[in-house]
Amino acid sequence: MTNEELTAEVAQLEQYLLNVWQWDNLYAIALDRQGLALSLEPYEPNYRTEANAIAAQLNRLLSDRLADAISEADNVLSTLPAGPVRAALVAGLLDRLRGLQQPRACWRQWTEQDPQRYAEQQEAEEHEEVPTPADAWAGVEGDVHRYVAQLVEHIEGHSAEVEQAAATERILWTGSGAQLADLFQRLHAKSWIELPQFRGRPNFTAMARVLYRAFDIRDGDEPMKEGSFTQVCKPSGDNDRKASDKGFAFQIKPRQS
Repeated sequence: MTNEELTAEVAQLEQYLLNVWQWDNLYAIALDRQGLALSLEPYEPNYRTEANAIAAQLNRLLSDRLADAISEADNVLSTLPAGPVRAALVAGLLDRLRGLQQPRACWRQWTEQDPQRYAEQQEAEEHEEVPTPADAWAGVEGDVHRYVAQLVEHIEGHSAEVEQAAATERILWTGSGAQLADLFQRLHAKSWIELPQFRGRPNFTAMARVLYRAFDIRDGDEPMKEGSFTQVCKPSGDNDRKASDKGFAFQIKPRQS
């Protein structure tokens, strides 16, 4: 997947996650809550019943929207290869989602779908009309923030798992450590790879360190120790720092089972 394709996938996901909350439906609930507050006092008999019904409707909508958002995020993010580009794109996505947790963010997101709504808000504020659309949104803002926070936390956890798996995943090597070292010597001899260098000569310790982190190397049934693998990566008869004039001379022994 190219960087352009990665960017397009995350951009499409971002638009979905910003709009999945059904802003018009949320606004209708916000108006109901606002209307209740204007028509009844908290101590009146019907207030608690109606307030609970509105809260249940709001939580049901947000819960359903959160489930859809998590499902879509998992479907898309699980297909993106780990790496710095993915990490940067997901970080940008999370910043946009966290923006929904800012004051009046719900109202702004709602007005973006119809600029006329913003004009109506401005006119209401100029004439000092109360309440305004933004006032209605304030009544559900905290609920929306709580569910958005759950989505952000889920994506953060998912991304951390992906990055950790990519950092720790290694290829199982079923041969001996010396055979692995010999393989890379042959690749180097054919000029297909460049080994780490120290003062113009192959740096066997650095090569061993890189290979040890890329491969799961076994000594029988147990993981081979890094120090042991470093020793077999050095030329036979020269286990300190220098390469022999003849290049690598690994001692390849049959694997002990």
